[in-house]
Amino acid sequence: MLILSLLFTGSLVNWVTYPYKIAKSQLYVNTKIYVSCPANITTGGPELLHQLVYHLRKDLNINAFMYYYDYFDKNISSPVHSDYKIYNNPYIIKSDEIEDNDKNIFIAPEIISEKGCLYENLNC
Repeated sequence: MLILSLLFTGSLVNWVTYPYKIAKSQLYVNTKIYVSCPANITTGGPELLHQLVYHLRKDLNINAFMYYYDYFDKNISSPVHSDYKIYNNPYIIKSDEIEDNDKNIFIAPEIISEKGCLYENLNC
């Protein structure tokens, strides 16, 4: 289960992935945060993830993106559910579009994080 306690004090963001990892990640000017979410699904969890990316970008000026998984497994025209278009969040749909470097952060739901981080350098 992913528990975020976004404590932006100075340039540190503290985040916890329970029970898998406890880590502190340094945020840099060029840090990108990728928030994974199932494509075109509307429930409370995806709503919160969309709000998170929206506020990271708008309020904290952090380069954050939605990463929609399972998009190609569905017969849908857009990965963004119509309920979430109001957030106007930038997104990616291919895992190879995620920049795998140690300055970036990948936030995943427990269904993905149980498999472990699929990236060599990202803070997952």
